[in-house]
Amino acid sequence: MDFLSEDLRRMRTQPPPGCQAGPIDGNMRHWRALIKGPDDSPYEGYWYKFEIIFRDDYPLSPPRVVCNSWILHPNIASEQGGDVCISILTNWSQDSPRHIDDVFACIRALLINPSSQGGWNNLATRLLTQNRQNFIQEARRYVQRYASSSP
Repeated sequence: MDFLSEDLRRMRTQPPPGCQAGPIDGNMRHWRALIKGPDDSPYEGYWYKFEIIFRDDYPLSPPRVVCNSWILHPNIASEQGGDVCISILTNWSQDSPRHIDDVFACIRALLINPSSQGGWNNLATRLLTQNRQNFIQEARRYVQRYASSSP
């Protein structure tokens, strides 16, 4: 639990830009996070809800991160409550454990520069690989329809 306590301290004192997170109902293994879409991205200015589930052996194994907001992104499964696929989670190393703020920073980076590799959302991956501008327009339509402009 010490590693999780350190993660919580870091999130309270030095959160990554545009990120808020903490335990749900005091449960240190189950967190809720809000991540603001970065400037110069299709998700700019809107907030997205995430849920983080820490396994018993965290930080030796990665947390499970799901997005609880509808979002069109190749690295986030298409259904609401969709798993997030990012390299920091798939390449988690027991030799150099990561902190949750590192995970949030990676999510924000992928919001700026989506990757078609390891895509979990077929529509978003296809749009991104076929025509990036069409992907951006469609992602912005999702933002207007489903995202929240306040935390």
